[in-house]
Amino acid sequence: MKKILLIEDDGNKRNDIVEFLKESYPDKKTDLAFSFNAGVRKAMKGGYDLMLVDMTLPKFDKDKGSNERTLHNGGELLIGYLMDLGISIKSIVITQYDNFGEETLETIDGRLKADCHETYMGTVKYNSSEDGWKYELTKYIDNVIYSYH
Repeated sequence: MKKILLIEDDGNKRNDIVEFLKESYPDKKTDLAFSFNAGVRKAMKGGYDLMLVDMTLPKFDKDKGSNERTLHNGGELLIGYLMDLGISIKSIVITQYDNFGEETLETIDGRLKADCHETYMGTVKYNSSEDGWKYELTKYIDNVIYSYH
C-alpha cells in the first residue's frame, strides 16, 4: 500500500488524522479532498489503496460555490457511488457523530457492510481528546497493508 485519500472538511480533525498518518505510516503518501465532489474527482484519477472519509461532507469545496449543501451521509454516498463506477478502494469512515439527519451511525454502518462489503472496512469513532480512534484506525490500515503482501 502506497497512497491514501483522506476526504475531510473539518480542519482540526483533518490535521489530527494527517499527523497520525505521518507518524504511524511515514512511507505512505496522503492526498486530501475537502468535499464529496473533490473526493470523487481524486478517487477517479486512481492510484489509491485506501480512502479515509468523513460521514458528513459538503457537496462542494467551500470556495467553489456559494450554496454549500451538506450531505449528512456523504461518506456512505461517496463509497457507494465509487462502487457503482467500478472504482474499488478500501474505505474507512471516520466520524465524531452518532446521528446523521434521521439515521444512526449503526444503521448506516450496517447498510455499508451489506452493500459495499468488497471495499467498506468499517467505522472509526473520532474524538479529539482521546487516542482510542488511533488504535482503531491502525487495525484497519494494517489490515489493508498486510493484505497487499
